[in-house]
Amino acid sequence: MVQNTDERQASPPSTTGSSCLSLLSFGFLTANTVFSAYRARHDPWTVAFVLFAYLDLVALFGCLRAIEKQRAEHGTVEMNGSLKVAVWVLANALNVAFAYRVAQMMPLALYIVVWAKLEAPREKEVKENRELKK
Repeated sequence: MVQNTDERQASPPSTTGSSCLSLLSFGFLTANTVFSAYRARHDPWTVAFVLFAYLDLVALFGCLRAIEKQRAEHGTVEMNGSLKVAVWVLANALNVAFAYRVAQMMPLALYIVVWAKLEAPREKEVKENRELKK
């Protein structure tokens, strides 16, 4: 377990305003997903992309909510390995899906640039991990 060493105490979240806003945002996201899937109903790949992005976002927000709940209960965030991995996988899956979708519409040269931009943060992360292990 990795423990946050930040000494600041987490303030209790405002449940009334934030849950109302969260519910409103979730409803907006769901409505947009339904409308987008309906408009693309004759293109199964587009419908699959829309549904994947929606489910990925819902799962990512669920993981982030679990992190907020841990912070509210314990005052610090104790990231267990599975939650950290889940957030990383979901965020990267969403990045790859959007990069793939955008790259499909571009000429070959820009296609390569899009995938290179997607890979650049990973290279930096790998270097940082290697330096930390030393």
